[in-house]
Amino acid sequence: MQIKHWQCHRRLKKRCLPRVESSPSVALVSNVRWATDATYLDALGWAVYVNAVLDCADRECMGLNVSQRNDAREAAWALEDALIRRFGALPQGDADVTLRTDNALVYASALYRDLAKSYGLRQEFILPHTPEQNGVAESFMGTLKLECVWQHRFETYDEAKAAITAWVKHYNESRPHSRLGYLPPAEWRLRQAELSA
Repeated sequence: MQIKHWQCHRRLKKRCLPRVESSPSVALVSNVRWATDATYLDALGWAVYVNAVLDCADRECMGLNVSQRNDAREAAWALEDALIRRFGALPQGDADVTLRTDNALVYASALYRDLAKSYGLRQEFILPHTPEQNGVAESFMGTLKLECVWQHRFETYDEAKAAITAWVKHYNESRPHSRLGYLPPAEWRLRQAELSA
């Protein structure tokens, strides 16, 4: 083989991602388990990507980034938005929250994983081809499309961003959620805080 310059390429060992067993993304109290996902929308030829971070207990969409790119930096902005909204500032390695993601390259990137780790988040990946393991985020994206995106015909990226941002505010503050006893996420979280005090 050496005489004919043939080479045998060795496969590199894939790094293992911390996988979830078959458990659903459920939490009983806020700030224990978060879920994140991204989706692509088309606004008359304009690419629109939505990254969202949700709390699995109170279902609030805490982090949102609507952009024209889908990369690790954009997803990180949604994560940082969620951290600031929940903790008032970016934590210094002490967030102590489990972050569930799918297996998209954005979430498996070194930039995103290192950032999550630096804030004290334990990142876990769902098993391939099992979106139900990230049901909170998947359900949110479906509801976003059903109640907001498919109800409009966006002419520009800015129109899409404004409508999505307004809908998320409505979702968090006004829209009743069946899982929360038909209370909006913000109201449910306030009631839980009062009960625990």
